Amino acid sequence: MEQQKLKYHETRLLKKTNFLTYDEKEVKDNQAILHYKLRDQKELASYQSLLKSIGNMNTLLTGLDKSDKLRIRLTDSLLDKLYEMGIIDDKSSLSQVKRIPPSKILRRRLSAMLVRMKMAESIDEASRLIRKGNVRVGPQIVTDPAFLVTRIRTTISMIDQRLDDYELMG
Repeated sequence: MEQQKLKYHETRLLKKTNFLTYDEKEVKDNQAILHYKLRDQKELASYQSLLKSIGNMNTLLTGLDKSDKLRIRLTDSLLDKLYEMGIIDDKSSLSQVKRIPPSKILRRRLSAMLVRMKMAESIDEASRLIRKGNVRVGPQIVTDPAFLVTRIRTTISMIDQRLDDYELMG
């Protein structure tokens, strides 16, 4: 029995998928890129490299003696920084820094925050609003959807299009 010839779109799909080197991590990465509307794989890779360097620093700090003053100072500053960025929930210990998923950082992006705060229905809509300059974080107008919102800068507001600049200042 002869095999049926594949249709055009079927051959295109099969070119994109290599079943011999199929990797579950690659699927998760692609899902994160689609869900958070990242520009490309490089943007996700930059977040992953940041988390890898945080993990390396954690490994170095846990290798030091617990009573070492340098370890205590560096641990406190690392935990403070990660807490202020919103990546960890409390500053209790280094054990929570061991395995931070990239989604922790991706959830702190301004476009994801707008969706979570119900200021936009989707990440696409939030990105569109941000690029048009309709979103302000504190006193600063932000036009980059990848802007990371820290715990300190949580005052996010929409700019009313009916007001002109003079009314906004006063």
